[in-house]
Formats: sequence, structure tokens, C-alpha cells
Amino acid sequence: MLYIDPDILLPDNLPKGLKEDISNLEKYYNENNENEYWLQLDVVEFNTKAYQINGKISKNDLQLIFRKYGFA
Repeated sequence: MLYIDPDILLPDNLPKGLKEDISNLEKYYNENNENEYWLQLDVVEFNTKAYQINGKISKNDLQLIFRKYGFA
């Protein structure tokens, strides 16, 4: 089942690359394109972790993203 929590708002200051990854994920969600959605979900998870490890986003940002897209 495709999942996005519309009640969780993400901060505007996320890195451009991560915003693009999230935008693609939401595009596939809106198109109900399951194959691309699941592939892009992996990209968002991996890149969110990488941005947090490298200090580009906060742990709170990571947790918000994970909750919004059903990782946690």
C-alpha cells in the first residue's frame, strides 16, 4: 500500500537534492505508480540517512521524513 501522511509538514530548508527525491516520490504516489513509488521510496530512505549522517539535515528532519513516508 502506498503511504504518505498529509498531516506531517516537512521543513522548507531541506537540501535541494532531497527535495527533488521527495517530489519524485510524491509524483509516483499521486500517479498511483506502485513500481516507481517503491523504487523511489528506497532512494528517499537512503538519501535521507546520508544527508543526516553528513550533517545536512537534523535528526528531527530525518524522523519527520521517516514518519511522513511510513519508515517509522
